[in-house]
Amino acid sequence: MEAESIFAAQVTLNSLVQNLIYASGTVGAILVVVGLLMIDAGTTRSVSVFNSTIEKVVGFFIGFTVYFFIGFGFWAAQYYFV
Repeated sequence: MEAESIFAAQVTLNSLVQNLIYASGTVGAILVVVGLLMIDAGTTRSVSVFNSTIEKVVGFFIGFTVYFFIGFGFWAAQYYFV
């Protein structure tokens, strides 16, 4: 019975909505990168498309890494304050 009460406290409608918002934000960020790639592919010469694509993808992964190590820590810390 104890596990059921802990699970019920962790899985609430508020936590579900919060997770859906974060998931939609992640999908939105990926779509922004894809959109920038398409704009750059259409406005640069075909020789530079590969370089532009690599630049955008590397920038995305650098941003993701910084968020994961710094931003996620700040976000997760909010659950440990009483």
